[in-house]
Amino acid sequence: MKKARPYIIFLICSLFFMGCEYFQPTDSPYNVARVNDKFLTQEEIEKVIPKKLSGDDSIIFAQNYINRWATRQLLLEGAKLNLPQKVQEEYDRMVNDYRQELYAEAYKDIMVANKMDTTISDKEIELYFEEHRTNFRLKEDLTKLRYIQVAKDYADKDKIIEQFKRYNKEDREEIEDDSFKFVTYSLMDSIWVSVDALKNRIPPLQSEDESEYLEKDNYIERSDSLSLYLIYVKDVRLRNEQAPLSYARPTVKQIILNKRKLQFAKEFEKNITKDALENDRFEIYK
Repeated sequence: MKKARPYIIFLICSLFFMGCEYFQPTDSPYNVARVNDKFLTQEEIEKVIPKKLSGDDSIIFAQNYINRWATRQLLLEGAKLNLPQKVQEEYDRMVNDYRQELYAEAYKDIMVANKMDTTISDKEIELYFEEHRTNFRLKEDLTKLRYIQVAKDYADKDKIIEQFKRYNKEDREEIEDDSFKFVTYSLMDSIWVSVDALKNRIPPLQSEDESEYLEKDNYIERSDSLSLYLIYVKDVRLRNEQAPLSYARPTVKQIILNKRKLQFAKEFEKNITKDALENDRFEIYK
């Protein structure tokens, strides 16, 4: 496809400009379109054609791109002829400011990535969380739970129910050993999950009022036409309650990282200006 691309571009241009006065014999063979004194090159089109396109799709894409390019050039020329000079100067200033801002931000991002310490200790996270606890209120109900989904005709149903309820060390080990017999399961009852995620895992709960099963230390069984679900709700945190640190940790870490990034960028700007002053690369005339 890559080798065929120059041929495709040439074919497009031959068809597109055949009999058209835009394509003059004196034009470079690498130019595929012209609007007055502006040229679109073959190289420019090759850069924008997605690599995975088929030959026919590449031709269509290139034809559309050429048309859009010509339209933009004509609109730009019309704007330069018809817009007041003051407006054009203001737009040029805005474009230049935006360009400088893009370059500056890209440079600062590189320096942040290469120079800033991104290590955040557990102590920092805990301290920030304690100082800003009121900012971390839950926007959804959470639960810690374990569950097992087995086929409705599971042979050792009574045994697995007894083990799941009792759940001592031996029970857990035996349940894990037998897990290949289950449809799905999760024994990670130390991790907070959203109730919406719980409902997705256990479809029979989707039609129930959450108050029916969202209770601490609550064992429940549910079933549908194919499966039996054993569920133990170990703990619950409701919407608008204080978020647990373990659940808020990723958010806290990102907040600290963002604050550190802003501070680093501010110090970097200050230091680069100070260095330029000291080395006579920046001078303010009085």
